[in-house]
Amino acid sequence: MLKILHAFNEIAQAQNQFEMRFRAAGEQKEVKVGHKGQNQVMEVRWLPQEGIWVGSRKLSNRYWNAFGVGEPTLQGSNSIICEINFPLEGVSRAIAGVLAKDEQGVVRVFHRGKIGLTRIAGIGAASTSPMAAFCESAPRQ
Repeated sequence: MLKILHAFNEIAQAQNQFEMRFRAAGEQKEVKVGHKGQNQVMEVRWLPQEGIWVGSRKLSNRYWNAFGVGEPTLQGSNSIICEINFPLEGVSRAIAGVLAKDEQGVVRVFHRGKIGLTRIAGIGAASTSPMAAFCESAPRQ
């Protein structure tokens, strides 16, 4: 059975490991990223083998992990295609990313909410991933 991480220190450590995997495998680039109506300059990691880039930030209520497809360009803005966000502590029903640990202590990434990736063929706007059957839930907040 998987156990959802909810302690501040557990989530912070898992987020750090999540970021380290991309840092180790990717080339650092400083680029502009965003979506319609908003963008910002940030450090991302380009992973040419996978054809994606990823950038992470700690916000006031969550760890924000943005992903894009294709090599990020230095001119113009690079579109965010997907986000995987984790609450800083506890479980937030408004933040759908979830970190859970298996019996061997390996941390896994899950998403327990709607997936709205209509721009990518084959993924519907209202796909859901029920986690209750797989995880021992953390206390509700």
